[in-house]
Amino acid sequence: MKGSITKKGSKYYPVIYLGKDELTDKKKYKWGKGQVLRREAERILNDMVRDYHINNDNGILSLDFTFSELAKEWLLVSKKKHAPKTYQMYEGNVRFVNEIFGDVKVDAIKTIHVQRYINTLNGSYSKINKRYLAIRSVMNYAVKMKLILVNPCIGVELPKKDKTEFNTWTSEDVRYFLDCLENDNSKWYLPVCVMLTTGMRPGEVCGLKYCDFSEDNTALYVRRGMQNDGTTGNTKNEQSKRKVIITNKLCDAIKKQQEWQKDMSREFEDEYSISDFICTHELGQVIRPDVLGRAFKKLIKKYHMPKIRPYDCRHSFATLMLKNGINPKIVSEMLGHKSIEETLNTYSHVLPDIQEEAVSKFERIVLQEPQDNVVFISS
Repeated sequence: MKGSITKKGSKYYPVIYLGKDELTDKKKYKWGKGQVLRREAERILNDMVRDYHINNDNGILSLDFTFSELAKEWLLVSKKKHAPKTYQMYEGNVRFVNEIFGDVKVDAIKTIHVQRYINTLNGSYSKINKRYLAIRSVMNYAVKMKLILVNPCIGVELPKKDKTEFNTWTSEDVRYFLDCLENDNSKWYLPVCVMLTTGMRPGEVCGLKYCDFSEDNTALYVRRGMQNDGTTGNTKNEQSKRKVIITNKLCDAIKKQQEWQKDMSREFEDEYSISDFICTHELGQVIRPDVLGRAFKKLIKKYHMPKIRPYDCRHSFATLMLKNGINPKIVSEMLGHKSIEETLNTYSHVLPDIQEEAVSKFERIVLQEPQDNVVFISS
């Protein structure tokens, strides 16, 4: 590998020759920053040659990718791996990160640069973490592509995570709300019932098809999610693809929905949009998550319910399951969480109550002698 000093104008530039491009057969060079003094340029040249050999010995390719160029490649890979909503999140955050790191060479980004960027960000932990994840993911891709040896995001410290806060309903709230919808013969009864009795995400509920309804009518299979534009795609992660056992009440509601759709199809004939989706409007159009969200907001106002978001139906389901002694691992599997740790972290506020109940139950069953079994012997 050759290196040289080239003078341009009043400055000296360190340059190393990288060989020929395999695709274009053109010679490739790497230029260092111009220096006023030749000896300073020579010092930088020696560093460049040393770094080249270190990287080359470790199988690291010396390609001059900028962050934005590599991010563009990574997004193409990411699009095939992630759910549309997750991909859109990454794409949006990469756009923001590009404003700072876009023109910077990937191998020039150091841990201190990422840390300083994180330190400048204001807003919630969620916002800052998403920007960090965008950088980390692109730099992980750089490591996999052997452009750098170590991800500079390793060692970066994030601000303290915000305390997770959400509102949930009691079992009485759930029963009352479902009874109101069922008694009014509301088309929103089924999707709301699915959310409240299975813990599915709104997009997963809207993406359900009859082919996801088990043959023995005891379970639903989560295989896809629906976006706000009505398109379907992958679930949030692999763990989100799951089998969820359903209640008899929900099973009956699905069968009733299918009969209603057949009646609507016969009544409206050509105007009716035939599909395999379970949750639909009167003319067969799919119910989108954003439409479900707006309807849900109106319904809780109509029936004077405690204010929660559609996603809080999922939190209500999980909270009620945990409070009623269901094993957290089972709850985690039903929710489609990546790990039981995610479930425990999300619902940590519920656990102290569960522990108190468990200790009380243990004391009652094990430590206290049942009075009915005491026998008095007289002499």
